[in-house]
Amino acid sequence: MDGAVYLRAHPALWKLLIVPALINAAAFVFFLTLIGRTLGRFLSMHLPEAWWATVLVVAAVLAALAAVLFFGTAVFMFFGSILSAPFYGAIAEHIAREGDATFPLAPLRIQLWRTVWSTLSKLGWFFLVQAGLLLLYIMPFAFGPIAYAVAGFFATGFFLALDAFDFTFDLHGMRFAERRAWCVKRLRLTSGFGAATFIGLAIPGLNLVIPAAAVAGAALLYKRHPQPRP
Repeated sequence: MDGAVYLRAHPALWKLLIVPALINAAAFVFFLTLIGRTLGRFLSMHLPEAWWATVLVVAAVLAALAAVLFFGTAVFMFFGSILSAPFYGAIAEHIAREGDATFPLAPLRIQLWRTVWSTLSKLGWFFLVQAGLLLLYIMPFAFGPIAYAVAGFFATGFFLALDAFDFTFDLHGMRFAERRAWCVKRLRLTSGFGAATFIGLAIPGLNLVIPAAAVAGAALLYKRHPQPRP
């Protein structure tokens, strides 16, 4: 919310939201198509007669939809961040420069390389964590799918937060290990921030500008919890 309020109060930044919003709109349409196909397969299934078997099937399908939601949201936001890097980077830079006229910045090509490398690192860790959580899926009865949905939600939120903070981390020249350590050290803060971002991304229309608001909010949060420079 702080990030959204900040963007609203600075009309000069509005032009930076146009291209990211178009990219997010295209990703959202593709994502809805994927969800629709998954639901279509479920609706065409014949549910078993036993009530307990029906519960297991429904829980499994809901967990599958959650997996699609987790992976789809993370992947599209990660790659959307790469395509929108110049615009999100400009937002983070504008906030970082306030009150610090001598803020050091790396060349544009270095910033882009850091964004690409950080995104690939996030994807690797994200798929590794999600693969581990999928072990919960095979737990007995319906507890496994439910446990996976809950744990997967917070894990996805953490990585979404890490993605939003990346542009501010880029400005400070932080390596991926330093970025991950900063977020882990403030796990409650980053997980809550990521969970709010995740929920915002699920709201049609609002999800077109949520990534930009998350980047602005992350830049503001970092100013309150800075990483000491060596």
